[in-house]
Amino acid sequence: MKEKITVVGTGYVGLTLGVCFASLGYCVTCVDKDEEKINKLKKGISPIFEPGIENILKKHKKNISFTTDIENSFQNNEIIFIAVGTPPKKNGNINLTFFWEVAKELKKILRY
Repeated sequence: MKEKITVVGTGYVGLTLGVCFASLGYCVTCVDKDEEKINKLKKGISPIFEPGIENILKKHKKNISFTTDIENSFQNNEIIFIAVGTPPKKNGNINLTFFWEVAKELKKILRY
């Protein structure tokens, strides 16, 4: 059995990553706090423009699920990718605010 993967963030990086892993047969859960994006994805509609992504998404829909429930998305999953936005700050440095928010959430949820 292939590993179970969680991808946090359904933008260009996260969604593409999740769909590609699903097409390889992995069981993927994509998480995003944007409920509208998740609802579209559950219907097979991509919120981003990436040629062919909707076709791949529909073809491999049995391997991918979408949720806003970050806490339950990690249960029994072996691999977690954080693929949230890292927009530039005014000084050109990377803004890691969203990344650290997810990391803090993971720290609360995961118990090893």
